[in-house]
Amino acid sequence: MVNAVTITETTIADVGDLRIGVSNVWEDSFTDAQGKSQRGPTAMMSVADQTGRDLHRERVHAGSAVTVGGHRIVIQNVHAPESGRGSLTLAVEPGAEKGNP
Repeated sequence: MVNAVTITETTIADVGDLRIGVSNVWEDSFTDAQGKSQRGPTAMMSVADQTGRDLHRERVHAGSAVTVGGHRIVIQNVHAPESGRGSLTLAVEPGAEKGNP
């Protein structure tokens, strides 16, 4: 797994061969990994390849994990301040099997 990367809302970071963008950071309802309804900070994460081709787009929260293009993306933290831009902290595990969250 690569070191944690923090991406500020409305920006894009190159992480390995992926381009990951973050937008729309706010408190929202979501279902956690145990199937329980929760409310907390969420972010829209968009993933593209280096050519800009969209691969995946999903609203995520701390504890989310998605597999995109053979990489497992683990959401470590979502920071949603009352004012100003939020951020998303994640780590990417290269070579994960597709469809294996």
